[in-house]
Amino acid sequence: MSLRDRAQRVAALEAREWRALADGVLAAVRIELGLRTRPLSTVILWAESRPARPSDDEVDGPRLFALSAWPYRAVGVSPSCLRRSLVLTALLRQRRRPAVICVGVLKHGDGLRAHAWVECGATAFDIGTERFERFDRLTPSAAAQLTRSVRWLP
Repeated sequence: MSLRDRAQRVAALEAREWRALADGVLAAVRIELGLRTRPLSTVILWAESRPARPSDDEVDGPRLFALSAWPYRAVGVSPSCLRRSLVLTALLRQRRRPAVICVGVLKHGDGLRAHAWVECGATAFDIGTERFERFDRLTPSAAAQLTRSVRWLP
């Protein structure tokens, strides 16, 4: 996509989408700092406890899903499933939606592969290239135990 195409897409955003994008940028900055300095469980707790703010900027879930990648792509980074899930959860929670981050594991050879996605009511937002249905979902308490002292390095 050319720079001109990107500029046209940005210019076409509505005011409510600009607010969501600004919220996403702020969330991404805080999440990046948190992933480097705090246990992962603390960062997840922060994303899932975003205070709902009174607003009429009802941006639908699929549009928030698309906007959740913009803060990273603006600086030329492809966000991991965890990073984008954290940003999307924060955006949904700020808009009074019951979003939760889900973490799953899949046996892969002698090791495990992990994946993160967001569930909001009956809708699942799968950020990664792998389908979340393939992964065994960890219970929230198990995920918290696994991540209590883990730092998520870039």
